[in-house]
Amino acid sequence: QWANRKTEDAALSGSDRLTAAELRRMYAWFTVNNINPIRYNGGEYAILLCHTYNYVDLWADAEFQNSMQHAWQRASSPKDNPIFTSANAIFSNICIHQYNRVRTSATNANVRRCILLGADALAEGITSRPKLVRRNEDHYGDVFGLGVKAINGWSRADFAPQSGTTLNQSLAIWGLYTNTVA
Repeated sequence: QWANRKTEDAALSGSDRLTAAELRRMYAWFTVNNINPIRYNGGEYAILLCHTYNYVDLWADAEFQNSMQHAWQRASSPKDNPIFTSANAIFSNICIHQYNRVRTSATNANVRRCILLGADALAEGITSRPKLVRRNEDHYGDVFGLGVKAINGWSRADFAPQSGTTLNQSLAIWGLYTNTVA
């Protein structure tokens, strides 16, 4: 997806930044496409991982600033869930997190590919708990060290129907314009 309904990264310009209007469009797209939201305390939320530059752009949007000043969740915000407590902001049921590892577009250096995530975006599997084990550091066995042994893995949750076409029903990559410096 791209800001302001554009069709490619190269078409994005200075008016295609992360704004309150774009966040509402993201949540509408998220809902209409039946992405499973994170359900918590009676609400349904999505997560947006956005680059710090996109987050700076968002705070330059007057509508977002006004909403945060007058309607930011204060006493009613969920305090015990890190998805919400570590969010930089929550707007239009999107938990916004700054994330510097968002990729830059190959065709437009000012476009960051932010990630809109649902509840099924990532699965983690743990087969053994971490434990300390002895490691031989040489072939003679007279030098040893300690290591941590654990097996776990992560994967994106995709839907693979019998037709053979795998569908990603867990996230969207959203192209947003930003300056290369804050």
